[in-house]
Amino acid sequence: QTMDYQDLNEAKRFVIKTQRPLHRHLRRYFDAKRYKQLVKAINQWHPDVVVLNMEIDLAEWMSSAVDVPVVPYLHGYMELSSRLSKEPSANATHHFNANPLRLYRRLAGEPNPRSAYPGKCKSVICVGNHAAAQLTKYWPQVKTLVVQNGVDHSRFFPTWEDQGYALCISRFVPHKNLEFLVRAFRSADYPLIIH
Repeated sequence: QTMDYQDLNEAKRFVIKTQRPLHRHLRRYFDAKRYKQLVKAINQWHPDVVVLNMEIDLAEWMSSAVDVPVVPYLHGYMELSSRLSKEPSANATHHFNANPLRLYRRLAGEPNPRSAYPGKCKSVICVGNHAAAQLTKYWPQVKTLVVQNGVDHSRFFPTWEDQGYALCISRFVPHKNLEFLVRAFRSADYPLIIH
């Protein structure tokens, strides 16, 4: 797969290529084994709650596999469309990769834990109101709690000194909309640094 950012800069084009080599398939096998060991450890330790950070599609499986409450933690709405979509993919690559995935899960002694349903989860933590509103389209019966990302003010604080540039620290992914940022600063007399 290739993602082209044609509008990101007039002089250059940023291209990010992703591949699916053999070691990615083997990693899925070991992921399945890790999930099995994780459930065993959770049931032995018996914590008060399990928070699924960045693994919202494990909610149904994990909430049934452990004896404590499970709370998914949703970082952004883009996770929902790609990970909780209930419609089958028409992409042939998806079906080709799904068969080895099922095989690796069986070899690891665990069924495929990924699902689009919340299972026994009663609450989900979201980092913003927009993500919470989007989540209710998928899981209307689950309570959403908004806990915004925090900052350690003993280490990071505004100095109110203008350094003469605008800084954006971001991943180069489409939903960050960096093209819009570049277009906005083309007419400004302020340099933009994207890191």
